[in-house]
Amino acid sequence: MQVDVQKTIDFLPFSSNLLWSAPLQILVSMGLLWRLVGPASLAGFATILAVMPVNALSMGRMEKTQKINMTVQTI
Repeated sequence: MQVDVQKTIDFLPFSSNLLWSAPLQILVSMGLLWRLVGPASLAGFATILAVMPVNALSMGRMEKTQKINMTVQTI
C-alpha cells in the first residue's frame, strides 16, 4: 500500500501539466516533423495511432495479471 501512495504522490505534480502539455507537445513535434520531412511525418503519426489500441490492450492484460499476482502473494 505504501508503494501505491508513493506513486500517487509522485504523479500529482505532473498530472495538471500533463492535461495541457501533452497535446501541445504533440502539435509542436508534428509541426517540426512536417517542416523537416513533409508528408512522410503523417505515416509516423498514423503508425502511432494504429499501435495505441494494441498498447491499451496489452496494458489491460498486464494489469489483470498484476492483480492476480498480488492476490496470490497475499494468501
